Amino acid sequence: MIAYLQSSNATNYIRILNGGGGTVDSYLFIGTFNGTANYATFTGSGSGWNDINSNTPATNILQTWRLMGMTVASSSLTPYLDGTAQNIKTGTTGAFTGLNIGGVYSTNQTQQCFQGYIGEILIYNLALSALQRQQVEAYLARKWGLLGGGMQTISTFSPTSVAGCGLWLDATDLSTFTYQSGSNINIWTDKTTGVQAQYSTAAGSVNYPVSGSNINGRNAVFFNQSSLLATTTQSVTTRSYFDITLS
Repeated sequence: MIAYLQSSNATNYIRILNGGGGTVDSYLFIGTFNGTANYATFTGSGSGWNDINSNTPATNILQTWRLMGMTVASSSLTPYLDGTAQNIKTGTTGAFTGLNIGGVYSTNQTQQCFQGYIGEILIYNLALSALQRQQVEAYLARKWGLLGGGMQTISTFSPTSVAGCGLWLDATDLSTFTYQSGSNINIWTDKTTGVQAQYSTAAGSVNYPVSGSNINGRNAVFFNQSSLLATTTQSVTTRSYFDITLS
């Protein structure tokens, strides 16, 4: 995921990407740790979370474009930040229904909504090999002008070149947006199967996400801490998640 976190929450978690629909939301978390701007990823079974600590080494992701991802194995997950693996965490997740972008599908968790920009989200239904992960990361980094660090320079690549791409939300493809009015987004459509992430008021949302040019001249989607897009009917058996979020 390519994303930019504009502000953190001094007393709570921030959920950039959250797995699960309705009141059952404890399957997948990508965001910041409780009361900090430190990068955090964890998974759960639907009845509770595993290893809900901040990723280590602790990394503040506030107000910097970051490439975030993780790969889930049978009983562990490996977080990645800007192409570099962080320490392995315990926990896994099974199949679940519904993905929430910018928050959580619950009116009880409005304080955990994200404020910042998202450029692109990729989810794969299998654990990528090291080479496949490097290809995905290099594609995102090159496209969004973030190449550096542990990321590899690899030839021209499309996310669907790797088998198992279950979700691809691309803010540079304006044809994937359906607008409520002006640049206010009502629906963001996935480029693999056509799944629609729709504006939802379930988290107390009062403002629509906004489309605009933000990352090195490329279009991104702004979430203002009171915006939520949800795919409430999508079945997910995900094993690898990559996105670019401006934090």
